[in-house]
Amino acid sequence: MNKQQSDILNSFLIEFLPPQGNKRKSSNNEFITVFDTLKPIFSKFFEIKITRQELWDALDELGYNFIKRELAWDTERKDYKPVNKHSNIISIHSTSGDNEMFKMDGHYNINLSATQVKNLRLTVSGLPPSTSIEKLKLKEELIDNIQTFINGKVPQRSIRLKN
Repeated sequence: MNKQQSDILNSFLIEFLPPQGNKRKSSNNEFITVFDTLKPIFSKFFEIKITRQELWDALDELGYNFIKRELAWDTERKDYKPVNKHSNIISIHSTSGDNEMFKMDGHYNINLSATQVKNLRLTVSGLPPSTSIEKLKLKEELIDNIQTFINGKVPQRSIRLKN
């Protein structure tokens, strides 16, 4: 990722997913969920491919907190998983290059709005015909906000909006 792309990622995070002053634990603010939401958004709207490490570094650089949850080994899944939905916070830190993050995958929560992550996912997902009018309007509004962001933050010569 070059400097301009990194600046776009940082600006997008500040604009759409600003840090929150809470330590809430939700599957929607787990690192892997945030990554899985932003990756297709950046591919679709900016034609930028982001990696986990690039997102981790951007969040770290911007001062987001990574909240590590108490984990236990799941013998069936052969993976670590939170002890329970209300598992204890065992550390809050922000440190680049934490390779443990990749072992434990998405079991770091980030101090950002889980609802906003969930809403952003709408911009790249298909919705069934029975979707409520409110949700369709929300999707349209978020896409408009992303387009406004692109028009205001991204030089037109290097990035074009895909329909």
